[in-house]
Amino acid sequence: LGLGLPWTLASIYWQVVGRTAEWEAMYPEAAATITGVGFVVESKNLGFSVLTFCVVCCLALLLLHLRRKWLGGELGGPAGPKIATTLVFIGFWVGWVALVSHRVLRWQEDRATETMMMQGLSAVLAGVATLALIFYMRSYRGLFEEEQEAALAAAAAKEVDASLMKVASPPSGAKSASRSRSRSRSNDGLPDAPNMIKIHLEIEDAGVVVVGP
Repeated sequence: LGLGLPWTLASIYWQVVGRTAEWEAMYPEAAATITGVGFVVESKNLGFSVLTFCVVCCLALLLLHLRRKWLGGELGGPAGPKIATTLVFIGFWVGWVALVSHRVLRWQEDRATETMMMQGLSAVLAGVATLALIFYMRSYRGLFEEEQEAALAAAAAKEVDASLMKVASPPSGAKSASRSRSRSRSNDGLPDAPNMIKIHLEIEDAGVVVVGP
C-alpha cells in the first residue's frame, strides 16, 4: 500500500527515541507485552487505509489511461504534461499518507467534525488536481495526432520511394535484353521507345497505395 517508506522511518524514529510515557499511554497492550519499544501498527484503521488507497489508485489509473490515449504512452511525452503528471502523482502519495496518518493519530479522540473536514478537503484537492491535469493533457491531444499523422505519412513515403527504386532498377538480364531490343529497333529505323511504366498513386487517409505497372 505504499507504506514501506513511512513505516521504515517510523521504526527508525522509535528505535532512536526509545520507550517513552507517551508511547506506553498510546499502546498499553504492546507496552505490557514487550520490554523494549517498537513501531506499533493496529488493524483498527486498516480498512480506511485500504479504501483511500483504492480511490487514489483509481484516479492514477485513469490518468495513465488518458496519457496512453492522448499522449501516446504512460511515460514520457511533452515536457509540460510529464512534469504535471509527476507532481500530481507525488501529491496523491503525500496526501494519502497525511490523511491516513491523521486518522490513525486521532481515531481515539472525539473529533468527528475535524476528521470529516480533512477527508472532504482531501477529496476536493484530489478531484481538482485530477480534472486540471485531464484538461491540460487534452490540450496536447491535437499536437499528438498531428505528429502521428506526419509519422505515418513519412513511413508511407519511404515505402513508395523503395517501390519506385525497385521498379526503376530492373535486374541485369532485363537491362541487357532491353538494350538489345533497342539496338534492333534502331537498326530497323524504328524510334527508340522508352520503357513506359504507369504508376498510379492513390492517397487515402495516411496510406499510399502503389498500383502498377
